[in-house]
Amino acid sequence: MGSIFDCASRDCHLCYGGLESITHLFLLCPGVKVIWFASKWNLRVDEVPKTNGLDLVRWIFDPPHILVLEKELRQEFQCFASVLIDKVWQARNVSIHEGKYFNPYQALNVINRAFLEFSNLGTREILRHDNNHKATSTRWLCPTTRTHRVFVDAVYKNGRSAAGVVAWDHVLAHTASLAVVPPWIPLWK
Repeated sequence: MGSIFDCASRDCHLCYGGLESITHLFLLCPGVKVIWFASKWNLRVDEVPKTNGLDLVRWIFDPPHILVLEKELRQEFQCFASVLIDKVWQARNVSIHEGKYFNPYQALNVINRAFLEFSNLGTREILRHDNNHKATSTRWLCPTTRTHRVFVDAVYKNGRSAAGVVAWDHVLAHTASLAVVPPWIPLWK
């Protein structure tokens, strides 16, 4: 991943003990292993398929430790894993750009707070102020049937790029993917 973002070091910026890859950053890094184990899921991720990022996504969306019939529990795990990946990525960037050390226990607290916020999205009102400084309430609504709400983020530097996508359907089932675009494919003309 360091080659995509032109980092001087190819080492993990969280533990400095391994080469940074998708599987190392989100599963194999010792600090991230602590987060998975200390979470409510109490997972030892040593047995997770570690071939590539696609295996990670498959594991998140088809977790073998949760029965197929437990739909709500699966969705809760998918949300937690998505938040974990986002917050670990943010911690990695803070380590690179601000030189701050990664503390897995602080990261777990941040992850748990964000997970709780996402878990309550469908039920909690959000207060906003209009132009007249009056509080108005709005709700984050699920997409209507047969529609999706899609969030996209991307980076482009020195002819290399990466993009992340999260899509939610009307039952709040979500899918995510990370795509690295080869440098020979023009993104725009």
